[in-house]
Amino acid sequence: MLTSQLRQLLRHVLQSGDYAALPATVAGLSHADRRQCGVLLGEELLPAMGEEYWRIFAAVVPTDPKAYLGTFLKALSLLLRRDRNCWRDPLLANFLRNQASDIDRRKCAETIMPRLEGIADIEELVAICFPDAKEGKALFLLRTATPQAYFLLFKHLRTIDDDAATLRKYCIALLKRGDSLSFNMAYIIQDYFGLERLPATFSLHLQPYQYSRLEQSYDEFCQLLTNHPSKH
Repeated sequence: MLTSQLRQLLRHVLQSGDYAALPATVAGLSHADRRQCGVLLGEELLPAMGEEYWRIFAAVVPTDPKAYLGTFLKALSLLLRRDRNCWRDPLLANFLRNQASDIDRRKCAETIMPRLEGIADIEELVAICFPDAKEGKALFLLRTATPQAYFLLFKHLRTIDDDAATLRKYCIALLKRGDSLSFNMAYIIQDYFGLERLPATFSLHLQPYQYSRLEQSYDEFCQLLTNHPSKH
């Protein structure tokens, strides 16, 4: 089918408001046409739906997240460029809390988090996407590897501060990343939690009085993590 014909077909379904009919419509197409539908929906048609996007999401994605979540997240990344707060919708929260798998939640977090700036927004997103605060949360934050992610990782690790083996495991993972920020984070974890010395040489060195500042706020933590301490 020609791209123009596919576009017209999909647009007709979306404009009809019968969003639940979209999966059956796509399923009746050839494999090549289904792939093209994904491109049209993700890059063009869904981003143009505005406030209706989440209603379409709720009607389609839970029917087959493996088939549709990636397409909808591609559209969401475009919507987030226009409005960083567009992820705050009860329909997304319901999907994440009641319908999504761990993998689905991680994919949503990976799409939304880079568009957020405030630490409170990021912490709220992580709490929704990783409600059980298990290893998946820590690994996601470690992989994200931004100052905001490392601050939330630090807060999470403080809840398991008696598990030296797990703390050390994360330190080794940070060292394997090889960048200066991750090395600084590994050093902070090592000294803050009193772990055995790690197999690395660190450029960051903090005084004992500075460790209480790590707990005070994201700004204080970030200044120490990036080795740009405040002058007070």
